Amino acid sequence: MRELLLVFAGLLLVNAVISGVMWARQRTPLHRALFLVWALSMGSLTLQAFVQAERWMVFAFAIPSLGVNLLLADLHGRALDLRPRWRTYLAASTVGLVATAVATARAAPFWMAALPLVAGVTTPLVDVCAQSFSRAGAKPSTMGRLAILALALNALHHLDYPFFRDDPRFAATGFVVAILAGLATSITAPAIILERTAFEVEKLQAEIIAGERLAAIGEAAAVVAHEIRNPLGVISNTTRMLSHEDLSAEGRELLAIQESETLRLDRLVHDLLVVAKPMRPRRVEIDLGDLVRHAAELSKPLASASEVRLEVAVASEIAPGLKGDPDHVLLALTNLLRNAIEAAPKGSEVRASVANAEGGVRVRVDDEGNGIAPDALPNLFEPFFTTRAKGSGLGLAIVSRVMKAHGGTVHASNLPSRGARFELTFRG
Repeated sequence: MRELLLVFAGLLLVNAVISGVMWARQRTPLHRALFLVWALSMGSLTLQAFVQAERWMVFAFAIPSLGVNLLLADLHGRALDLRPRWRTYLAASTVGLVATAVATARAAPFWMAALPLVAGVTTPLVDVCAQSFSRAGAKPSTMGRLAILALALNALHHLDYPFFRDDPRFAATGFVVAILAGLATSITAPAIILERTAFEVEKLQAEIIAGERLAAIGEAAAVVAHEIRNPLGVISNTTRMLSHEDLSAEGRELLAIQESETLRLDRLVHDLLVVAKPMRPRRVEIDLGDLVRHAAELSKPLASASEVRLEVAVASEIAPGLKGDPDHVLLALTNLLRNAIEAAPKGSEVRASVANAEGGVRVRVDDEGNGIAPDALPNLFEPFFTTRAKGSGLGLAIVSRVMKAHGGTVHASNLPSRGARFELTFRG
């Protein structure tokens, strides 16, 4: 009994000191009041459990930011489970929280068991909210903790009362409550941080892999561009010279095909270099309405050849002050319009519109084609991914790269009736 008394006295002393330090450090009266209630209820419950204990006790210490520390002791004061690492945590922790105590005592009232739970859960909850909402971008973390806390309280609501029974099996009830309270108040913060960190690491790894792949493509593209563009220049010059000759109708038709394919191959090399090279856009004020109109003018020959109508609608008032690289943005818009025109069937329409959006300006391009297959959506903006027999898979990749370089977003979806929709959002 003496050893057990020393154990309880040591616990009370440690937690009293910690409570005093933390009480003094609280900035608001609410925090101080909660810590005072916590300390008083902890002491009362501990003494009550000590006096009425018959066989054994279970104490659960939830230490914020460090995990759950469990101390199991019998009547002779022997520690049944006190791991060395947990001892270090208990000694070094900035705050100790008694979540619950379960003993084989008959007369302990329920409010004594409930007080440390209420105070212990409420205090770190207030602290978590105060800290999380004071940091930018921390609201998802706060919502995650609140969700876990709600699950813990919901589980607590369904537990059988009272806590204190003769049968030691009912100690499991208090143990579950202790674990739930510990999860809600201490493990959730590092768990969410670890989860977010793991997600960020995974995202960073994906970006590194993509960067390495683009670097390899860039090296290959430089060689390909040099080896292809030189003979392309010769072919193009020869084609121009032959166009002045007196050729038959068939000869002129073949010459037109040669010129068209030469231009297509030159554009392919250009697109490959755009995707592969690092993009460093200029930051000058741009007018998206004018750029969309210009892109539509450049796309009219392709639309006419494909027998597709091209319509442009620009809102009367567009948010001013939008900055970007006009050449890069025009490149993205022409590629997006080309993609829509090539997807649209003959006699259909491609619609491009510009309007204000939340926090910026939105460009929307709709077509009346077959839409986007669900399995193609995840890879739609990857270099060389294409669902068309003659497609290079670089047009939408260029659009994506331009938007990322400008801090904007690109989103693809299927229209409810027919066709696909691409939305570019430029942030102001």
